[in-house]
Amino acid sequence: MAIESFKLTYVKSYWQYYRSLEKRFLKTEEFVAFDEVNSKAYSFEYLTLLQTICSEIDVVAKAICFHFDNTFPTRDAKIQRWGFRLQKEFPDITNQTIYFRKQIKLTPWIKWTIEQKLNKQGKTYLAYAENCGSPFWWNAYNAVKHARTTMDDGRVNYEKANLKNVLYALGALYILHRLMMRRIDDDMYNFIDKSELFKVPDSYDELNARLFYDNQGHPCIYYGDEDEENE
Repeated sequence: MAIESFKLTYVKSYWQYYRSLEKRFLKTEEFVAFDEVNSKAYSFEYLTLLQTICSEIDVVAKAICFHFDNTFPTRDAKIQRWGFRLQKEFPDITNQTIYFRKQIKLTPWIKWTIEQKLNKQGKTYLAYAENCGSPFWWNAYNAVKHARTTMDDGRVNYEKANLKNVLYALGALYILHRLMMRRIDDDMYNFIDKSELFKVPDSYDELNARLFYDNQGHPCIYYGDEDEENE
């Protein structure tokens, strides 16, 4: 598939759906302020969002893995399988920090290192590195998906469908997209509908791009911050 055709397909198939999830999350601010004091606030809508976002992470991660390796088993791969493959392509994913509304720093994939090891029979298997494991928001997703009414530390798992877990899951999905877009085309993010919530620190492609022509009629692209343009 030609690069331009793949870019369009990726945006239509994955990024536009991400933006719809983001907009749905933004609507919840009418009822619960996006503030740390509300981080444990839970609701039916957060439950739906957490399950939908994490399901989409699973879909997008497998699609990315298949893009780089068309033998990748997208049907049966679990988080450790696609995580191991992702980390080959994006070795810095666990260190990716983003800003939520330009103020709060999030690192959704921190301590998510997966290694290939040998068992006693000499066969390879995948396992988390020492002091690593599944992201806390992914554990919350599994808890509300498989054991919603089970008690954990005196609270029912349903309560894990909260603002904090939804926010981090959405941020994790955003990071997957941003890493993939950079692999497709460094300038790709400049020309699509950008996130309303998240930004990558010190990244030029977070700036708004504007096409203009110089005195000789040559096309040029200007990159500027949205705040600067509104002055």
